[in-house]
Amino acid sequence: MKIVHLIFSLNTGGAETMLVDIMNQQVMLGHHVSLIVINNSYSNELLSGIDAKVSIVLIKRPPSSLNPWYILRLNWTLFRIKPDVIHLHNASIGNLLFTSYVGFLTIHALETTLYPSNASLSELFAISDAVKEDVEKRYPGKYCIQVIPNGIRLNDIQRRNNNNVLRDGIMRIIQVARLSAAIKGQDLLIDAINILKQRGLASINVDFIGTGSDELMLRDKVNKYALNDHIRFLGLRNRDYIYSHLKDYDLMCHPSRYEGFGLTVAEGIAAGLPVLVPDADGPYEIIQQGKWGYTFKKGDAYSLADSLQDIYEHYHERITSVVDNAYFHVKQNYSIESMVAQYIQEYNRFLK
Repeated sequence: MKIVHLIFSLNTGGAETMLVDIMNQQVMLGHHVSLIVINNSYSNELLSGIDAKVSIVLIKRPPSSLNPWYILRLNWTLFRIKPDVIHLHNASIGNLLFTSYVGFLTIHALETTLYPSNASLSELFAISDAVKEDVEKRYPGKYCIQVIPNGIRLNDIQRRNNNNVLRDGIMRIIQVARLSAAIKGQDLLIDAINILKQRGLASINVDFIGTGSDELMLRDKVNKYALNDHIRFLGLRNRDYIYSHLKDYDLMCHPSRYEGFGLTVAEGIAAGLPVLVPDADGPYEIIQQGKWGYTFKKGDAYSLADSLQDIYEHYHERITSVVDNAYFHVKQNYSIESMVAQYIQEYNRFLK
């Protein structure tokens, strides 16, 4: 099967890293896979992680450019490849295509704007029930959506030992995300650590992995609260680093204000970490509404502080059974193999 994936940019983010894994798995299964990156916005590191069997075309359009040359080049590339399937990863790409293909769109985020052209696609995929419900609420009766959850490379993630032990009495927390507080909520976690410090609990440390537009604001907040001994910014790290170092932590906290899925939550569980997430959206879905992890009231720093304190004070007696059961839940439901198999099944359904 000839499959072409279309995306505007390929920088470090959940949808982009997910796409790399999808393509690598598809070529491993013997399919002919191409990637077209439309905009001049891509990470060479991500590109280097793509299997050599994947054909990569960089259109190099300046973001939002209306120059017709780039649109012509995009459509000529598709004409030359003659794919059996095109798979879109941004909703508005359909507006740039001249002819009809057997096309699919994955909706990777909450509050994604859909366009009239999306109605002509063979099928729309949502990465979680939360994303599907969001689309159905905003576009009632307009789109038929199939949920295919994101998947992770489970076997590549090193697992933590001694799951119920806090070394030196310190709980080490990891948070992996773009530093965009309005979405990912890093400011809430900083506020919560400050609240705990005011309560006299100073044995909790946090490492943030990621970069983004709010880094300076978040660093200023850490300085304001005098939390430099407890909170570190480790910058951008590749997935090999993350997959080998998650096991060094005691808890993954993902305090997002809204999140379609939350790939790092599944990765944290795969590493044997307990996870703490808001009581809504994709991360809450991953832990089955609190069955396989811990929660706090979405957007509430005091609720987050209360949950952190509760986990810290009862770490030894609670954690082992939670992380073991959560691991098997993720293994069953969120593997890259399962995700890609479902995509291929849906492609074939429309090619018959």
